[in-house]
Amino acid sequence: MADYRSRVAGLLFDEGGLSNSPLDITAARNPVPDGTGNHTNKGVTWAAFSMLAPKLGYKATPELFYRMPKEVWLKIYKVGFWDAIKGDQIKSQAVADMLVDMAFHAGPGRAGQLAQRALNRLGYKPVFPENVSFPDSLVKALNDRSKTKSQQVTLLNKIVEMRMAHLKSLSVWETFKNGWTARIDRLYKSGLEAIKKDAGKGAGLLVFAVAFSGWMLYQKTQS
Repeated sequence: MADYRSRVAGLLFDEGGLSNSPLDITAARNPVPDGTGNHTNKGVTWAAFSMLAPKLGYKATPELFYRMPKEVWLKIYKVGFWDAIKGDQIKSQAVADMLVDMAFHAGPGRAGQLAQRALNRLGYKPVFPENVSFPDSLVKALNDRSKTKSQQVTLLNKIVEMRMAHLKSLSVWETFKNGWTARIDRLYKSGLEAIKKDAGKGAGLLVFAVAFSGWMLYQKTQS
């Protein structure tokens, strides 16, 4: 099963910075109550930070939010996002990492919706409603389509395709497209590496071939 303590968690923590951008409309509605307008640190919004505090045993103060110790951040990441996509039940590390990144930046509901859409496009039956939820049936379907290494690559490709299509539909795409595509690019490559590493003897060349064709498809989604 996938593990939330992957290199992707470290990547998210290290890349996140302090933000008060008004273009992040949802986060900007709930800024830190200190008059600065800051609303996000290390990818965690003040709204999520303060909401999860009682459950995770820390006090939601502006000082702690700005300091954002990694042990606090990991608790938020695990409970607020990884558990929300039921990451401990997902077999493929590559798929789980991509979905938790989606949940981290757009909410678990959006991650669930795009995962459902990806499975529908791959012909999974029964068809999902593509709503903003992450039911147990979605986890089962993701695992059903991750039984082989080539299946994992195919599923990862389709999830990335759906994610890129969604991002390009947003009004702020032109503003944030470089940062978004760079992050997804790194995450995609990390996922392919995880799948290849997990491949048994004799499967490596097949996985590499499928991954390469998947990589070419992914590149087309960015054009």
